[in-house]
Amino acid sequence: MVRYIALLMGEASGVGPEMIIKALQVVDHKVYGGIIVVGDLNLFKKVARDIELPLPFTAYVSSDEDLASRQKEGENHIFYDLQLIDMDLFKYGVISENTGRATYACTAKAVQLIQDSFACSLVTVPLDARAITMAGIKENRYQTMLPEFCSSARGLNMLDSSGVKIFSHTHHVPLRKALEEKTIEKILDTIIHVDSLTTNERVFDVEKPLAIAS
Repeated sequence: MVRYIALLMGEASGVGPEMIIKALQVVDHKVYGGIIVVGDLNLFKKVARDIELPLPFTAYVSSDEDLASRQKEGENHIFYDLQLIDMDLFKYGVISENTGRATYACTAKAVQLIQDSFACSLVTVPLDARAITMAGIKENRYQTMLPEFCSSARGLNMLDSSGVKIFSHTHHVPLRKALEEKTIEKILDTIIHVDSLTTNERVFDVEKPLAIAS
């Protein structure tokens, strides 16, 4: 059975869509499993034309029913179209209420897909907090949006760099708050949490050590 990753488009006017199109030209789905990109199809069509690359998707869906059908067929690169961007007003590098609301909606949808077992993990690309604020949304970063969507105060961020997977004990918090989090008990709690996640997921090499930096 194919395991799927939910991948967000990030800020529509930023680098996210281009990064995704280029990355999926070469990504090996046998290593990472299937990928569901959550975004706006008309936007991705424009970006693909402008960078002169083909869209790298094997299926396009606009409902959970369509998604379930395509997953059953074993499609590897699925695009989930939410039709969020007004292309008549869209400009590269120009954030807006529209692009901010799109980022928020894509994040909410991706979390729902994970909760409903369509995907097993979430991968993000850069957003622009200013655009989300322009849309009147208080939770303008992934670190604040995800706990709201998941009804959980606990979350972990992971950066994958050349095969090294780095989890953050603290992330985007004031310096004083970061210092307050540096206690033996809290660090040990993070270590235990990371260990429980990495031991149960096949994408991690459990033969390698868990290193802690301060």
